Amino acid sequence: MFASVQKYTAATTHVDRLLKSRNEIEETVNQVPGFLSIYLLKIPEGMTILTLCKSKESAEESARSLLTLIKDRALELAKTPPQISTGEVAFQVSALEAHI
Repeated sequence: MFASVQKYTAATTHVDRLLKSRNEIEETVNQVPGFLSIYLLKIPEGMTILTLCKSKESAEESARSLLTLIKDRALELAKTPPQISTGEVAFQVSALEAHI
C-alpha cells in the first residue's frame, strides 16, 4: 500500500469552498485504479490531503488528479504549489470495529 500526502497553504475559506465540491472529489479519486481511501484535514495554514492506494503509480495519479480538480474548483489553494510526498506505507494500525 502507498500513500500520497499533499499539503496546500491557503486561507480556510478556500478550503471550505473546495469542500462544497465533495462529490467531485469522490468521483475524481474513485476513477484512479487502485485507489483505497482519502482523508482531508483542515489545518490552520490550509489543508492536508492523504490518499491511500494499492500502488505507487496510483498514489501519484491520485495526487495529480486532485491537483487538477483543485485548480479548477479552488484556484487559490493551488497558487502556491503544494508539497507532495508519496511513499510506501511501512506501518498501519486500525481500530477494531467493536471499539468504534
